[in-house]
Amino acid sequence: APRVGDARRRSATTMTASTSAVRPARPSDVAAIESFVERPAARRLYGAFDVGRLVERATVAVVAEEGGAVVAFLAVTARAPMPDTSGADGHHDASARLAWAKRTALELTSPGGTRFECGSTLWLAACATAPALQVSARAVLRRMLRECFARAPLAPRSLFFAGPNAVEQTPIGSLIEKRATNTDGMTTDKSSDEKQTKFALYSCARKDVAPAPIARDARMEDYDDLFSLAAHASAASGRGGPRAFSFGFSFEKEDQSHENENDTSTADSTLRAMSSLIAESLRAPETRRVLVAVDDDVFDDGASCSKIVALIAVTTEGVLEDARKWSLTHDTAAYDDFAKPEEVDPRDDDGEKEEEKAETKEELLGSVPMGAERDAPTTTNLASVSNADASEEATTISKPFDSSEPSNDTKRTRTNDAFRVVAFASLPGYDVSTAVPLLDAAFACFEEVDFCVAAVPAEAREVPFTTHEMVRVPFRPGMGAFADQVLYARHREADAPGFEIRPGAPEDAAEVASLLLGTPRADAQVETFEAAAAAGYSRDEQKSVPEETASASKNASLRAFVATCDGQVVGYLVLDLAAHAFARLARRRFRLDEVVDEPDESAFALLVAYELNPVFAHRRRRVGFMLEALRLAGKACALYAHSLEEAPAENLHSDAFPEEEPRRLPDVAARDFRMARSRRLESVDPKKNGDLDDANHALLVFTSRVAYSPRRVVDAKVLVVGGDDVALAAAETLAAHESLLFESVSLAAPAGGVYPGGFPVSSAYCSCVSSSVSGSTTGHASLAKLALGLDRVAYHEADLESVVFDEASGARHARFADGGEQRFDALLLCLASRDETRRAVLGDGCDDDPDVRDTPVERLDDFVQQVSGMPTEERNELVENCECVLVYGATLDALGASRTLARLGFEPGSVLRVVPEAMDITHEDEDVEGVETETRPSSERGESGVSERLASFAEWAASSTKGLGLDALSLPGQPPALRGLALAGCEACVLRSGAPGVRAYFSDTRTGAVTAVEATALLGCDVGDVDQRLFAALDAFGLVTDGGVVVDGAFRTNDARVFAAGDVAKFSRSVLGASKPFPSRPTGTGREGDQVATKPSKEKTRRKPFARAMRLRDGRECGDALARAVAARFSDDSFDESVSSRSMSPTRYGTETRRTRAFETTNDAPVFARARVEAVTLPSGAVFFRAATPEASAPAAGAFGGKKFKTRTTRRNGVFCRVETDARNVIVSLSYCGPFVDARRHARCVGLPASLFFDDDEALPEDSKEDFCEKEKEDDAFCLWSALCRPAASALFHEDFLEAFNDAKRKARRERDLGELKKEAIAAAAQENAIAFVGKRAKDLPAYHDVLFGGGVTA
Repeated sequence: APRVGDARRRSATTMTASTSAVRPARPSDVAAIESFVERPAARRLYGAFDVGRLVERATVAVVAEEGGAVVAFLAVTARAPMPDTSGADGHHDASARLAWAKRTALELTSPGGTRFECGSTLWLAACATAPALQVSARAVLRRMLRECFARAPLAPRSLFFAGPNAVEQTPIGSLIEKRATNTDGMTTDKSSDEKQTKFALYSCARKDVAPAPIARDARMEDYDDLFSLAAHASAASGRGGPRAFSFGFSFEKEDQSHENENDTSTADSTLRAMSSLIAESLRAPETRRVLVAVDDDVFDDGASCSKIVALIAVTTEGVLEDARKWSLTHDTAAYDDFAKPEEVDPRDDDGEKEEEKAETKEELLGSVPMGAERDAPTTTNLASVSNADASEEATTISKPFDSSEPSNDTKRTRTNDAFRVVAFASLPGYDVSTAVPLLDAAFACFEEVDFCVAAVPAEAREVPFTTHEMVRVPFRPGMGAFADQVLYARHREADAPGFEIRPGAPEDAAEVASLLLGTPRADAQVETFEAAAAAGYSRDEQKSVPEETASASKNASLRAFVATCDGQVVGYLVLDLAAHAFARLARRRFRLDEVVDEPDESAFALLVAYELNPVFAHRRRRVGFMLEALRLAGKACALYAHSLEEAPAENLHSDAFPEEEPRRLPDVAARDFRMARSRRLESVDPKKNGDLDDANHALLVFTSRVAYSPRRVVDAKVLVVGGDDVALAAAETLAAHESLLFESVSLAAPAGGVYPGGFPVSSAYCSCVSSSVSGSTTGHASLAKLALGLDRVAYHEADLESVVFDEASGARHARFADGGEQRFDALLLCLASRDETRRAVLGDGCDDDPDVRDTPVERLDDFVQQVSGMPTEERNELVENCECVLVYGATLDALGASRTLARLGFEPGSVLRVVPEAMDITHEDEDVEGVETETRPSSERGESGVSERLASFAEWAASSTKGLGLDALSLPGQPPALRGLALAGCEACVLRSGAPGVRAYFSDTRTGAVTAVEATALLGCDVGDVDQRLFAALDAFGLVTDGGVVVDGAFRTNDARVFAAGDVAKFSRSVLGASKPFPSRPTGTGREGDQVATKPSKEKTRRKPFARAMRLRDGRECGDALARAVAARFSDDSFDESVSSRSMSPTRYGTETRRTRAFETTNDAPVFARARVEAVTLPSGAVFFRAATPEASAPAAGAFGGKKFKTRTTRRNGVFCRVETDARNVIVSLSYCGPFVDARRHARCVGLPASLFFDDDEALPEDSKEDFCEKEKEDDAFCLWSALCRPAASALFHEDFLEAFNDAKRKARRERDLGELKKEAIAAAAQENAIAFVGKRAKDLPAYHDVLFGGGVTA
């Protein structure tokens, strides 16, 4: 029965502490922590109290939050921190005290000279609490210490602190115990001759703050005590019944079912299922066991309360049959398929048989002795346990090594060597801490087996004890998309004592070779280890090799480290310590700042090789091995560069590794490293190949903060369909998500491949079209990550044909044109609009109709890709016999088509453009050097102004600018374009040369006259559209379409598992944007996030409808927002980034539970800040681009057509520049035509106030045009483009400035509204923010200076 008194006592004791949440510290917490740190006192206690450094480099750093505010900070490290060095002999005294503390701690942890185990101790490096936490500080710090012990690798047993005895007066002092005093650190008091102790060693045992629960067999008497556990399991899953906490074989019989289905969602049904499991296990204890974990909560007043906190059910029944099924999708060879052979010789008598069985069992169970048995050295070769890629011939843990083959008279059978976890449930805070006691107790119940196996459904939520305490069994190549279960395994000796990490030695090479037995390129890896061990440390002398020997070696910067268990090598890794140059390149190529806040490039090391025996490869020891190696090497961050699997791995760091075979992604990199998102390279000129040195690999990052902040594993199958920037950004954001680890992400690109910036990725095509000019935000680095660059990101190239729903299984499948089919739990539609001229003139079934199939009507990009892939002789023949190539369309692609075709070898005279618009672009303003200002809406501008079609506007801008003119729009010898002709139809024909061709019919848009033109090919470059056949297929699936797939503010369609973004999608009419401020008097109040705090009129307080077309937005921003919306779909509402606060119930995604209803259709519009960039390289080599917000890009008849934008235009020195600003003087569009520039970088000024770029005397006043002309005469050097690109404004073009500017503005407005920031202090605050921004990114800004002004900027 419940103990009411204990419950009341507990609630009264922990009321204040329970309101706080403990989580890992982040770099964003540094400012909040600094606000309550008393610097002098903290320095005397802990030495250098560098919060930012501790958050990034400490073994574990946690904070406590109350009401969203950080109120406490605690950091622990693996090495003893340096005490306070202040005073006359500060450094000398501090070094002596540190040596004493380390020596004394070693004596306390290893009495009598016993072996010191790696990772068994931690050191308190920093602790601080806010004044408001003084009442409950002890309880909160106790929870923080418990969290540190739980998150620290290698299971430390004690925590030490070395410092002055003043720590006893602090809140943390009540949780630590004085163990020794430093007599050398005693000083004489001037007032008396009595000596006072100033330095001591304190400790805190793990068992005192985080006692391990006790595991025992479940009993029927536990029925009442299991109610809270059943209630939590039922509430977490929302499904009830045994499946509420089970994820495998159920003890219920197949013919059993609940009479009342509604009752299955209650805690009572879950409780009955638990009792049924217990009853079944009591009837068959030889094959079934149910264990519970009991914890004793000890409160501040000394009272305790015992309760059942976890339950696990295991069985050995049916494991062999299940193992055969698992072997079809998983690589279980390293685990010998969870079966062990037994040899029975019929010639022996029964006694000999039993003796042989006993000896075999002793060998199997004694591979790594425990307890007192560790006195005898082990004989089983643990290094022979190969990794998942081991061959069948490799020795495994379940089969003792025997070089002799069995004779023909010996009968060989296979018996089960594993038990299976079929159910698990725990209370919050006990999901990981109870796993080891329960699993150890289960192994004790089944002494004849060596493995524990757990098969979790792929669509289920993460079961933390499997990802933290077990090893994930890899899938067979290509089987990950078809596997319904994810398999985890744990060996009984996974936590065997004697696990140590030390520098590698050359004599370890033999054991490393045994460890790598059966793996690809094992010989090369052993050679690498030998070279690194020779260049590093000697195991016997613990010193470096002579300098002359190291300098002569190519591998002088390599260091090798090994992990041993009872003296036997079970793992190794190699680091390249000279990674500072690679780190500098990584900062240019990747968003390294998003993952690690480490300004010191000398703190980086490059991971070259890593291997760990699967027996010990669970997360705690896997991560602990990496952290301890970094500590021994004196580094803080590890980088791993993973190149394309389909291409040879290039030399990424030195000439020491000339391997030609691709490398396999190490398990530690795939599971515990964080992937960095790519950064677009800021190049000056595409003609300079050195400036386009993009990365051809994915970058993964590992630090202490990454290690103690593990991501939740999501095994649900996520399918991204598309190939443009939206799809690439979505897949990349999912793969690099900061809190979720998506294990199964697939990218299905159209048949032409991926299209970053709208162009297909082909080496020949990239030589014809500059991706930088096109505004692409995705470089080779992103493509390497997605196109087979990571083991967990699959790539498929085929057109989506349909989406089907299987009612029998409830599964959804995507079917492709090549006959492929893929199941998904989340479908992301990111299809881009492409030219549909071929389908429009030849019909929807043109590819299946043999009469029109071969008619040469193609898209420009498809034609260029096809021609560029031809053999040289065939391509030359096509170019020589080409009579005419028609390029049809009024788009930027059509405008640059002649230059693209010329690079393939086509003569300019054979390229004829046909433009449907009948616009006269020959008009040039008389005063082209002047400044134009327009305040008319775009719908009222004449033909001499901005046209509705961007291509016509680009032609007008070039032709009206001196230095460009009409010559910039065509190549020498190219015929003039035919304008005002709309394509009416086409048919196949035979040209005069006898070659096949096409006859196209065009209708004059003014007179209706029809003109026929014969050509070798008709290339469509018209306004794109999404394939209507795809819309029909999506409509048949049941999705709501309205000229696009209709989505809500979270990109969700009417199907909970289907999302859409990009050209294929549009927002629902019910989605509303944030209220736009109207010009009116400032009131000093406003909603947080508004750009201007104004008081709108009463009739304009309603929120404006959101611009529905998603094609008007930046593709990469759409993809990133889509990925984060999908990640929110798979996130747990109660997830607070704490390992000990998550439910372990494997709730299935896609079910209509309370969790999914929290993400129902939302009318809140997502926030978009980036401008959409459209660019083209003109035939002359000049560049045109326009970057605009959706408001500025919307058609005149749209919702924003009535908006008035102030337009400023200058044409000077062969450069056309136009800037449009809104009523708040914020730049909404930028248009440029002139020499080559990076369009994507300069587009970052859109969304910023124009006053940041133009000084008061340069800003164009709202006066007449004559006044502007007078000003121009006074200052002929004035130019909008020069004003934008001045050196003082270079930081404004940084990719992070817009976000930082908006954050600073919101903070200033909030402080002003609260009265904390006066009007006169706003300028000073802005200055401080600017200095902080530039200071943090000082290494990035010189690159912008050099790009903008050719170098020479040193300020």
